[in-house]
Amino acid sequence: MKIVDKVNECIAKGQTVFSFEFFPPRTEEGVENLFDRLDRMAAYGPVFCDITWGAGGSTADVTLDIAKRMQNVVCVETMMHLTCTNMPLEKLDSALAEVGTWMGRCQ
Repeated sequence: MKIVDKVNECIAKGQTVFSFEFFPPRTEEGVENLFDRLDRMAAYGPVFCDITWGAGGSTADVTLDIAKRMQNVVCVETMMHLTCTNMPLEKLDSALAEVGTWMGRCQ
């Protein structure tokens, strides 16, 4: 389901709408720490989660890993916040193609 549709559905029901935004940690320990907490944060019922992507794709791989886990394991609708500044077109195309292979396959 599209995020806008989920938001509109909540509004129509008079429900509070909120989301989480994650900035990818810069260390492996930080990533594991975030992964350990995703389920607890999802228990609050966010409509979606937004995972940022550093300028130039500096956190691209970590962003993809977090988004994939949030979407497909934790089962919270996920949006990647792509920053296209100083980004080679090929890197964007590659990231979007990868997302297309796993998006929406909640286990």
